[in-house]
Amino acid sequence: MTTPDRPERTRLPRRGSRVWLFTPFVLLGLLVVAWSAAWFVIRERVVVELDERLAAEAALGRSWTCANRSVAGFPFRIEVSCGRLALETADGIGLDLGPARALAQVYQPRHVIVNVAGPLTAQTPDGRVTAEWSLLEASVRNLGRGTEQLALVVTDPRTRVEAAALAAPVSARAERAELYVRPSPGATRREGPIDAVLRADALEALGLEDVLPAAATAPTDVEAQLRLHAPTALVRNGGDPRVAAQAWREAGGRLEIGVVSLATDAAALRVSGELALDALDRPEGRIEASGRGLGPIAEAALGGRGDFMADAIVAALGGGSPAPVAPGEDAPPLTPLPPVRIADGRVFVGPIPVPRVSVPPLF
Repeated sequence: MTTPDRPERTRLPRRGSRVWLFTPFVLLGLLVVAWSAAWFVIRERVVVELDERLAAEAALGRSWTCANRSVAGFPFRIEVSCGRLALETADGIGLDLGPARALAQVYQPRHVIVNVAGPLTAQTPDGRVTAEWSLLEASVRNLGRGTEQLALVVTDPRTRVEAAALAAPVSARAERAELYVRPSPGATRREGPIDAVLRADALEALGLEDVLPAAATAPTDVEAQLRLHAPTALVRNGGDPRVAAQAWREAGGRLEIGVVSLATDAAALRVSGELALDALDRPEGRIEASGRGLGPIAEAALGGRGDFMADAIVAALGGGSPAPVAPGEDAPPLTPLPPVRIADGRVFVGPIPVPRVSVPPLF
């Protein structure tokens, strides 16, 4: 008798572990915890560095105040805010910048963006300066060898200067002002030269219409390209400008003027050259310039004609009133002017010294 075949039992697959289903969530949670811990560690380090920097500034006679300071920005930024940023110096200078904020991305901590709301008030023993603006923003890059790039942009700046030396307050405004500072190309050492570019669009000095001709008070576009040699010598002195000047001179400091350009619809001036300090802290160097339409400005500055030298200077600068430039026409080319040399406290136009003009020490 045969036994019928038994049907084979079907084996069900074993149920796998579900641990791997939760692993990504566990890793994500650990990452969040680690990132949070790292952010708070960075935050505390920033607070310590701020306190150390403020203490170092106070030791140099510069006392900074950051009212209602807060450090926030979690999770991707570090943001330091001051309800009011102010400075008091040992020599009686007070500076109030209003609310200010500095922020940096956690993954790019050496690039800091600074916003200052203003208004600015600067009080000195000699006078008072106030300023306001629509926007003031600065970008600072530090790669570990000191500040290496600075960019400052101010929209619609307006300033007012009151001083005992001025017969009346002087005000100025512009549509936009920009400042860019960086190490000179090829500079490999921290002590190397730095380049600076300054621009201002439609800059106007207000309240001088009764003193200067229209060409001098018209909206002026300004651009300056400068190179400063031995810049660190200016800051290694504890804030004393006389000591700074001496250290800068001994370090071979000089200012290269690549170009300084001022242009209005009726007049223009372009200057280049180099300046330094002599042993008595007097400026010395050479200036080369070209311009157009500068005669009326020089005539007003020299108090009118009648003096031989004044007449010669006005004539060299073009004399008379500049011809207006019609819309769409190119401005006339600039005329080279006699070179100016400053030496031993005197000013020379070409080989001829300017009478009754002397250059005093800066300090």
